[in-house]
Amino acid sequence: ATRLRPTPAACARAAPRRLRCHAAPLPDGHPKRAAPLRRQPRRTPQPTPLTSEELDCGYRRDLDAELALDTSAKGAIGAGGQGVVRLATRRSDDARFAVKSVPKSRPKMGYSQTLRHLRNIRREVDIQLQLGRSLNIVTLYEVYEDDQHVHLQLELCTGGSLLEREDIARGGFGLAEARGV
Repeated sequence: ATRLRPTPAACARAAPRRLRCHAAPLPDGHPKRAAPLRRQPRRTPQPTPLTSEELDCGYRRDLDAELALDTSAKGAIGAGGQGVVRLATRRSDDARFAVKSVPKSRPKMGYSQTLRHLRNIRREVDIQLQLGRSLNIVTLYEVYEDDQHVHLQLELCTGGSLLEREDIARGGFGLAEARGV
């Protein structure tokens, strides 16, 4: 029996096949038909490590001389997608602050992703410094860095989590109640 080549319209209607549509079918004993096609694995380029100059943001490097970080489990105020917030005490006058430690890079980040991440950290710091002191947002006092992290010295807010308040848990509150918060 002679096989006919399929028409383009028939190829469009047919389910996807291993053979290309207008190629002549190979006979059963043909060597190319016996060996299945193997896909080559993708080779992902290894990330180029950043140099210490590229990771340097230009912030102060004397965090340990100025602040005493509470690294115990009790000293961790919170953690999120950007980093960890810990309790800190200024060595000169025992004033208490929150210090947000943001890693400069993460293990799965490539070269360009790390540069973009550092740019975002610098942008956050610039915006916070431009805003200055405000009643509506937390105040950024100082920025430090070491080889792995950028540390933001922030105002310590001791009023508890706003989301844990009963007013919000039962469905929110009006303008009058919001003024009291």
